[in-house]
Amino acid sequence: AEEEPQPDLPDRRTAQRLAGGLDWWATRTRPDISFVVSQLSSAATRAPLRATALGKKCLRHLAGTRGHGIQLHAESHRLREGGSQLQAFGDASYETGWAQTGVLVKYQEMLVMWKSSRQPQVPRSTAESECTAMAHSSQFLEGTCCRFHSMRVPIDVPTLWCDNRAAVHLTAGSSEWRTKTLVNKVLGVKSLIELNILLVKFKATADMVADFLTEVMGAKLLSKQRQLVGCVPWRT
Repeated sequence: AEEEPQPDLPDRRTAQRLAGGLDWWATRTRPDISFVVSQLSSAATRAPLRATALGKKCLRHLAGTRGHGIQLHAESHRLREGGSQLQAFGDASYETGWAQTGVLVKYQEMLVMWKSSRQPQVPRSTAESECTAMAHSSQFLEGTCCRFHSMRVPIDVPTLWCDNRAAVHLTAGSSEWRTKTLVNKVLGVKSLIELNILLVKFKATADMVADFLTEVMGAKLLSKQRQLVGCVPWRT
């Protein structure tokens, strides 16, 4: 979309206030609006009218789902088959000129951390955008592990899930000439695997729970994603 020419200061202030208020919800109890808020924040200064319109749509969505929040369990929640106590899901959307990273961390199947952000560098392929997302996700997972260790809470080896086979293959030690340019992006992840600090596994796109952090979704698909991450009405 083309940028709006010379936006007025009042319009920018309105868009920035809207972005700040929605960001408060997106980072605390409403991960389902994280992607939209990321887009809104990027456009608040250069295209405030478009950002304000997007923000109003987001407010209407919140008004229709005001009873939703993050579901937590007091007791230890039963893990799915083959799951670790601590799991991270890294995903990326690749478009011409930019890519979006979505990171989501679960403990005992409960959502504890998430983020949606635009990648700082323009990737050249889907694999490169996914490698960038994987590297970013591993940092989130490593930091969360350090927090548990500092509290003396024992956890097993965490798992990092990715829905791109090429990115997962690179962490296993691939050095083919076609992928050498991507190796540096996953060296940090490979070192964590070699130190037995984390595991990297493939998960199909249909089951990737971080998908809603990287793209706009329809109401039906977004509702399914909310169920997968535990962003549900508190009365259910």
